[in-house]
Amino acid sequence: MGNQGRQQDLNRQWTLAGMAVFFCCVWIPLLVICCYAFPSCDDFSYTGALYQAIRGNLGIREILKAAWDEAMMFYHYWQGRYVDDIISAFGFGVAMPRYFAISVALVQIVLLSGVIGLGKELLQKRLGWGRAVSWCVILLMLSWILLYLPHPAEGLYWYVGATGYTATFGWMLWMITGILAFYRVSEKRKKIAVAIGTMIATILVAGSNYATGLLALEVLVLMEGAFLIIKKGRGCKFLTLVLIEYLCGFAANALSEGNTARQNNVAGLSPIDSILASLERGFAFLIEWFHIPVAIFLIVMILLSARSLAAMSYRFRMPGLIAVISFGLMSSVMTPAYFASATWGPGRLINIVYLSYVLLLTGTVLYVEGWILHRSKRLSDAVMNCNPDGRYGVLIVAVMIVLLLGCMKYYGLQSTNSTSAALSILKGEAQTYRTENAKRWMTYEARTGMDVVIDDFSVKPYVLYHDDITGDATDWRNGAVASFFGLNSVRIEEIE
Repeated sequence: MGNQGRQQDLNRQWTLAGMAVFFCCVWIPLLVICCYAFPSCDDFSYTGALYQAIRGNLGIREILKAAWDEAMMFYHYWQGRYVDDIISAFGFGVAMPRYFAISVALVQIVLLSGVIGLGKELLQKRLGWGRAVSWCVILLMLSWILLYLPHPAEGLYWYVGATGYTATFGWMLWMITGILAFYRVSEKRKKIAVAIGTMIATILVAGSNYATGLLALEVLVLMEGAFLIIKKGRGCKFLTLVLIEYLCGFAANALSEGNTARQNNVAGLSPIDSILASLERGFAFLIEWFHIPVAIFLIVMILLSARSLAAMSYRFRMPGLIAVISFGLMSSVMTPAYFASATWGPGRLINIVYLSYVLLLTGTVLYVEGWILHRSKRLSDAVMNCNPDGRYGVLIVAVMIVLLLGCMKYYGLQSTNSTSAALSILKGEAQTYRTENAKRWMTYEARTGMDVVIDDFSVKPYVLYHDDITGDATDWRNGAVASFFGLNSVRIEEIE
């Protein structure tokens, strides 16, 4: 490697280092605040049997059986999402809050590893991009997600919502990555390991929420269709096997008798109306979520990836079709909610829409950029001749950080999840929230079988607080807490 090549590599590494520092500054507050997270009322609905078995000092077999029986009870009588039922019923972090931080931190790791795995497989392994530019694009997407996830409390720190939705989206990314990797690797042992991992991820997605479930099914069908068109069906046996496994797992989920009982309590839209409502809401979200920081992320992504796209031999012939498919996939995440309850869904589901929005918008923008570059040889040559040693990469990242800091000054420090989490920790709000939760826990355990009245929280950190019991002892949330701890009743005395 000549001096110019070494300097180019060094400049790219410095650009990646700057992006990695930025990402760490984004993620660390959200990871640290896990230490102050605590189970909220809906978590107690699923984990009562596990808690009572542990508190009763039963053996490990009895503890596991109690949790399993509760999971099966929910599967047969409340919801068919058997993976969610099992993970919720085996919520050791809920039954033993000293381990709760581990539970919610693992959700973040599952999501981040899913994005990283798919990004590396597509950009670095499949498209042949360099390591530095691939990682820069991946870290940009991760920073974007963590900073602006619409409902962080529901998506990252509420056990039932985080594991049932956010983690499931991460598993879906694992599944897609596994399929792509299976057709890339040639070594037999690696191929077997990838196949096993993909099959596990597939059943995890099939048995979880229907929003991610529909999205995963659509992606699998599109991949199968692409194989049939491009490869004339050759070599698609593994993909077909994954699709069959998914359909069987999803059928066991959707056709559960528990869903019938639950569906009797709500009224939804017709299939056609659900699709139309999803498309309409998807367009509204496109406008709502596209603000100045998002534009900054996309511009930086365009600048950093331009040379890699210009150097590709692929011609990017269908930008319009890719844009339409991407919009349809993002919007379809809301279709099951409209069909079941005539609304686009709660915050935890909107998080899944947002995750789809980030990944699909990134892919669409890069595809359109590639199409523009390959339509004009003059433009493509100009990109290849501009910044040949990569010296401007560090400057681009530095300008991005300055502009984002300016956006925080304009929108306020509470406008991003990371700064909100950092402020909660620095002000002591997160610590107070954890302390008050722990005090409640001790009160509940000390007053089994009694009527309990507790104070409302004095602080409710934005990224941590999801929901709470009310002043009405007959509220279902109050009932879940009372049942979990064996209380006669519980309610809060609200602070005036």
